[in-house]
Amino acid sequence: MALLIMQKISIMLVILSLLASNTWEVDFGGGQGIQSWYPVLDGVMGGLSKGKLTFEEDRMVFKGEVSLENNGGFASIKSPFGAMDLSKFKQVELRYKLTGHDFAFTFERDRRFYMPNYKLILPNESPGDWQTVTLDLSNANTYRMGRQTGNKPSQAEWASIIRIGFMSYGKSAGPYLLEVDYVKFL
Repeated sequence: MALLIMQKISIMLVILSLLASNTWEVDFGGGQGIQSWYPVLDGVMGGLSKGKLTFEEDRMVFKGEVSLENNGGFASIKSPFGAMDLSKFKQVELRYKLTGHDFAFTFERDRRFYMPNYKLILPNESPGDWQTVTLDLSNANTYRMGRQTGNKPSQAEWASIIRIGFMSYGKSAGPYLLEVDYVKFL
């Protein structure tokens, strides 16, 4: 019950901050109900990948191993569901450290896993080092069941995002470590 109340408070804070500002930030070192983020692994479809999500004083840490066995191949972390109108933003700035697998920053408009979602691939020019990147939302690609469709999200689609997250990218086996300091929409 307490977790449900915290998730609802977190969602309300997200909505209020989106309405009141020209930027919106999720600071994983600053609280803001971020502990309601959670891992979603390929076990939901029979896969055997492993992952553990923890929150340090100044960052979110997601580490584990992607397995291709039993039709597996992905590891992800997700925000709680909530209405997010991202249509007024043009870019997203992320500060992260990545070792092992490549990851994408993800956006969802539907609770059903087989419906289209959107991804921005995170650059990984310096594996194991902190990177701060600014990505244009216009470069996000539409995916369906892990395959790129060739489409881009419309303004209406950006206005109806219900969840953001991070997902391993590239469908290869091996260990990964993703640490995220913050995500800021500009």
